[in-house]
Amino acid sequence: MNKQSARWSLLLVVVLVALAWLAYGCAIPARERGRQIKTCANMQTLGQLLDDYREKRGGYPKTFAEAIYAGRLNAEENAFFRRGVDAWNHPLYYEGRKEGYVLVSFGRDGIPDGLNYWNVRESGADLNADLQACKDSRIDLIKSDKLFHRCCAK
Repeated sequence: MNKQSARWSLLLVVVLVALAWLAYGCAIPARERGRQIKTCANMQTLGQLLDDYREKRGGYPKTFAEAIYAGRLNAEENAFFRRGVDAWNHPLYYEGRKEGYVLVSFGRDGIPDGLNYWNVRESGADLNADLQACKDSRIDLIKSDKLFHRCCAK
């Protein structure tokens, strides 16, 4: 191999590495966005199960597992939702009271943002307008019996 061929080969390797790095950098945000969307869809299903439970029993369950057992899911869905995790495999936070519930995914990092979720529920705040916050997959996704306060999947 002559010197010019070696240079072209090295340049080709550098270009391929740069392209791979760029593609990888673009794939990570898309993957995280997909996890946000999947988590929101699963939280919506859990919300429907919780609402069905309330309709039948007059109040929300103490755990969302009670709503899953009482729900009309097939065996595969039942097993999936009983795990009670988001798309990052972090446990979902649920608190049910007679008058309502809050259901929260703590996002990619699994750490709460420090919000008072009951205050968010009571205020009826729609936090979906903060599009910049939704670019961060560590952000909490919040659903209550009132609305999806922050979904980032709209």
